[in-house]
Amino acid sequence: MRREKRILSAVIASAIMLLLILDTQTAAAGAAEGIELCFKVVIPSLFPFFIVTTYLNASLLGMHIPGLSSLSSILNIPSGGESLLLLGLIGGYPVGAQLIADAYRQGRLEKRTGQILLGYCSNAGPAFIFGVAGALFSSLWPPLVLWTIHLLSAVVTGFLLPRPVKSTMSFSTGRNASIVQALQKSISICASVCGWIVVFKIILAYFVLFAGGFLNSAYMLLLSGILELSNGCFQLGKISAESTRFILCSVLLALGGVCVLLQTLSVTDGLGMGLYLPGKLMQSCISLFFALGAQFFLFPSDHTSVRSALYFMLLSAEALVGFKILAEKSCGNPKKNHV
Repeated sequence: MRREKRILSAVIASAIMLLLILDTQTAAAGAAEGIELCFKVVIPSLFPFFIVTTYLNASLLGMHIPGLSSLSSILNIPSGGESLLLLGLIGGYPVGAQLIADAYRQGRLEKRTGQILLGYCSNAGPAFIFGVAGALFSSLWPPLVLWTIHLLSAVVTGFLLPRPVKSTMSFSTGRNASIVQALQKSISICASVCGWIVVFKIILAYFVLFAGGFLNSAYMLLLSGILELSNGCFQLGKISAESTRFILCSVLLALGGVCVLLQTLSVTDGLGMGLYLPGKLMQSCISLFFALGAQFFLFPSDHTSVRSALYFMLLSAEALVGFKILAEKSCGNPKKNHV
């Protein structure tokens, strides 16, 4: 079986290499767009935030954060690990996953607890929501509500995901934070993010070339957002109705997309993906539910009909139940999987 997988991988890699040789222009154009997106938007808006977040975690890990201790206790986050919740909510993809994986590799977090935290402690940060998604709207209120929905949906997901066995571990006071170490780690995270963005811009360029004629613009837009979040948010600007942009943006922010999933995979070596995917799917359903309700207040003259909103709310609730069952099956028996 291993030999067959290696042969299959070699065949796929050879086919991709042949495609790149025969059509270098498409790959170059996609890469150029990805690099431009990184230099003009992603790095300026996210890199400073990555540095501050990493520095804060080194300073706060092991300390009790007033206002979060009760919530962390309910979610069974080990004592002193409140910063993982705080920075996992606001740190930006994939910083939350990186911090959780680091805590596990340092022996400060049990594996099972870390795998469950991945389901809701890795989210889009305010720098991205206000800097990138905020450009889609004519006022500050929609991105502010988007961020509120994003935070609330993550916390609700944490309540709904299977609870770990109460952790017996607690965090000791963290070492003194080093700005040099924070900078080095932030460079690594930012390089990974930008690398995946460029890869997916190339993939999208070829996809548009070969399949663009078979799909209408709405499907291409949705596929773009599912594959890569930054590009998907930019593509939402093609939609004229702000309420529709708001709803789709809320879902895409919660889902993260395939590109963010691979970024998460690249920083969680040893810990695994845990409940990341079931958690993101659940959070997307919750975000859709909240966004459908919020649109009536944000866009009173431009919103979906009440009947359509209720229909999609019902669908999101049904999907949420299904993804919760998936999460429980993925989690298995707590006593058997406790590490």
